[in-house]
Amino acid sequence: MTSSKSPARTKLFLLLDIGITLAMLALLSVALTGLALHEWLGIAFIAVLVLHLLLHWQWIAGATLRWLRSLSWKVRLTYLVDVVLFITMTLVIFSGLMISEIALPMIGLVSSRNFAWRAIHSASSNGVLVLVSLHLALNWRWIVAAAQRMLPRLRPANTTSAILDSTTQVEA
Repeated sequence: MTSSKSPARTKLFLLLDIGITLAMLALLSVALTGLALHEWLGIAFIAVLVLHLLLHWQWIAGATLRWLRSLSWKVRLTYLVDVVLFITMTLVIFSGLMISEIALPMIGLVSSRNFAWRAIHSASSNGVLVLVSLHLALNWRWIVAAAQRMLPRLRPANTTSAILDSTTQVEA
C-alpha cells in the first residue's frame, strides 16, 4: 500500500481493494459463480488489477528505487510478496485464458485443450490465495486505519493520532 494524500484517495484505494478481494473470493469458487461468470469475471479482473497497480505505482516505484538502500524488513517483505503475487497472478490469468471454454470461444478465439494449462491454473490459483493472504496481513494496519478514517464510528474511543501516524509503510 501507499500513504494517502487525501481522504478521497484513501477511500478509493480501500473500496478498490475491497472489490478486488471480493472478486478474488468469487473467482476462487467456480461452483459459486458457474464457469461462464468465472471466465468473464476473470477477464474483467484484469482491468481492475491494472487499475490497482496504477494507483499504487508511486509505492511500487519508490520501493523499487530504494530496494538497496534503507528499506525496513517489512517493506522489503511486502515488496517481495507483491512481486511474487504479480507473477503468480499473471500465470493465473494467462492459464485461465488458455483454458477458456466459454468467454474466448464466444468471441471467436480457440482455447487450448492441453491439460498442463489446467494444472498451472489450479496451482497458481492456490498460490495466489496464499500470497493475497500474506499481502492483506502485511497491509492490515493500513486497511484498519483507512477504514477508521472513512468510518469514524469504527474508531475506538481512546484512539489518538498515533493510529493515523501508523498508516504509511514506506519509510523516508
